[in-house]
Amino acid sequence: KSELELFALRNGQFVYSREVPKNDTQGWGDLLFGEINEAAARLRLGPDGVLEKILLTGESSRDVYEEIRERIPECELLEKSFPLASSEINSQVMAEATAVCGLAFTAVAPNPAVKLNLLPPELKSRQGRWGIAVAAALGMAILLILAGLGLVEPMHNRQRLALLEQETQKLEGQVRAVRSLEARGEKLEAQRKLIVDLLGDDDRNLDILKYLTETFPDDTFLRSYSYNKGVITLQGESDSSSDLISQLGKSPLLKDVVPRGSSSRTATGRESFTIEARLR
Repeated sequence: KSELELFALRNGQFVYSREVPKNDTQGWGDLLFGEINEAAARLRLGPDGVLEKILLTGESSRDVYEEIRERIPECELLEKSFPLASSEINSQVMAEATAVCGLAFTAVAPNPAVKLNLLPPELKSRQGRWGIAVAAALGMAILLILAGLGLVEPMHNRQRLALLEQETQKLEGQVRAVRSLEARGEKLEAQRKLIVDLLGDDDRNLDILKYLTETFPDDTFLRSYSYNKGVITLQGESDSSSDLISQLGKSPLLKDVVPRGSSSRTATGRESFTIEARLR
């Protein structure tokens, strides 16, 4: 909260380090800008030199980030660079874990690029590898807790799936009974349709023959009668085929009565006829 420590890395190696105190009248943004310019000058960045990214961590990192993120778009929090996902409620724990991991790395790395000492001046004489190793263990514990939080939901999902499978097995017998009833219902429906088709197939040939027998004149004789898809063909002899066609056209059973072919006189003196008609 009262000090800024800037580290510069080039190709993954530490190349610059500087500690700067912050006074009460100076803002974090102005202090950070000044230190960035100082570091760039000392690193001797060429015309093509680019500052790729600025990562913030520490107690005041979020406040600094909110103050300078619009002025420096390349600035972000170090905790966001870790390949871990956490809910908003764990954001503070994640920030602390990030700082602890960074501190622990400096102590356990066998050949660090630059030696760091993040302890306050009054405690630097007490620094020891074992003391920081405790911080490393704490950091690992925090990471394990975060990983455990991430595994809770999948475990709950597996439990729900197992419970669902148990309930499904309990209902399996009822499902089979329902499917059997469905199959039986489909069979009965097919039988019903067959019966309806049989009852609906109203054969009217007998009615037509009865009508012809009762209405034909005594001078008219029928040699053949055929029925095909609603079309009736009559062949026979009559004294007047035209009178017969007119009479059939008034029938309540027939319509579209027309002659087919030419009529001719037979040895008996009657006209032979071929007449077609349709059922009404």
